[in-house]
This record gives sequence, structure tokens and C-alpha cells, in this order.
Amino acid sequence: MPRGIRKIVRDGYELGDYPGVFRRSGAPNERERQFLDRLLSFCPTTPKVLDMGCGTGLPIDRYLTDHGADVTGVDVSPKHLALARANLPAASYIEGDFSRLALPKGSFDAVVSVHAIFHIPRAEHGELFAKIARLLREGGIFLATLGTSDCDQAMRNITSGS
Repeated sequence: MPRGIRKIVRDGYELGDYPGVFRRSGAPNERERQFLDRLLSFCPTTPKVLDMGCGTGLPIDRYLTDHGADVTGVDVSPKHLALARANLPAASYIEGDFSRLALPKGSFDAVVSVHAIFHIPRAEHGELFAKIARLLREGGIFLATLGTSDCDQAMRNITSGS
């Protein structure tokens, strides 16, 4: 069972309505589309892509699979993974903490993580990025969104109930 912030994140996604509140459309927004198109322009025709923090598979995984990618998604929320599997039966999904998951070295042409890495404590980012580098094939691409500031105080407030 996840501990601390990981448990809070998992429980929040299990109890909340993320797709209804934040992802009402199955399509990426214009900025996401631009970044995904750029990522795909550096990849082979049918790239193997790992989505760390894939959620329901919408809109990122759908966009990638619609553009020829072989997608593997990882998420901590069983509820979201059930939706992802229903939304994109051709993709593969794994339940787990993407920062702690062991996958074979050099398995992916690209790794994406949109609105997920900020859930991992900042002190663990260096190790996570090294892991991502090992997962990528030579010339692989990494696309992620990150928080704009250190959020240790916010994490302390959340975990202490402040």
C-alpha cells in the first residue's frame, strides 16, 4: 500500500472524478498536441511509448495510439486503469507507482509523463530521471510536465492536515 503522499494521491484519484472535472474532452489541448506532434516527429513510425501516470488514457494515450504509437501506460489508480483499458483496448496498462516500477532497459522510444511527476517528492526526481534515461533506447525522447516550484511545504500541509 502506498505511504504518505503516494497514498494521498492514489486515494484522491480513486475517490474523485478526475475525468469529469479535468479531462472532459478526449482530445489533447492545442499545447499538448504541439508537444506530442514534436515528440512523434523524433520517433520511428511505430514508436514504443511509456506513459508514466497515464490516468484514464485520455487524451494523451489516445492521441499517441491514433498516431501509430504502441503505448504502455502506468498508473497507481485501479479506477483510472479500468477506464484506460476500456478507452484504449489496444494499449497495455500496468498498475503501479511509475517511480518504483522495474522495466527492461532500452525498452522505449519515448517516455511521456503529463501532470504526474509533481506527485513524486522532489528529492526523488534525480533517481527517477536516471531510471527514465535507462528505459529509453538510444536517441529516445522524454516529454514531461513538471511543477514550477518546490512543493515540500505544500506536501507537509497536505500530509499534516493543515
